[in-house]
Amino acid sequence: MGTDKRGRSNLRQTVRREYEKFNCPALPYSFGFCLFSFRHELSILIEDKSFEAVEANILEALEKRDLKLFTVVNHGEGAKSAGMDIGQSKLFIFGNPKTGTPLMMANREMGLELPMKILIYTTQTGELGLRRTDIKSLGPKYGLTNQDERIEKIEAALKSISQEAISTPQ
Repeated sequence: MGTDKRGRSNLRQTVRREYEKFNCPALPYSFGFCLFSFRHELSILIEDKSFEAVEANILEALEKRDLKLFTVVNHGEGAKSAGMDIGQSKLFIFGNPKTGTPLMMANREMGLELPMKILIYTTQTGELGLRRTDIKSLGPKYGLTNQDERIEKIEAALKSISQEAISTPQ
């Protein structure tokens, strides 16, 4: 793997090449991040932001919505407690039972996907990443019918929280 003019690894080009092999293109943006679409997840590599700033932005975005933060799993600290190091990694688990419960009533297995989750982490090369579920892709997987409006509402929340997480406050 090569490096760019700042000496960072060309992870984006490598990931793009690998996923294009599987007809899963990376979607580049020119706003300091790059979005990758995986099967049922979306990943963003973030430039010019600290882990702490993204974490604070997520918490602020959740606070201003009708969403309950159920827990934050600190994978990085968990790894350290086992004598290992995975860098910084936190999973935010949040939702609104009024929105998610009807999806689980339609198919109890949606309980694996809900509540909503956003993961922020440092990659092995030191870059900052954000990953979330592409909730719209799960309707067919779980055979959900007549739930498009509810799924769109959850997708819109995940998308806007993710965008706010990586944005610079005005």
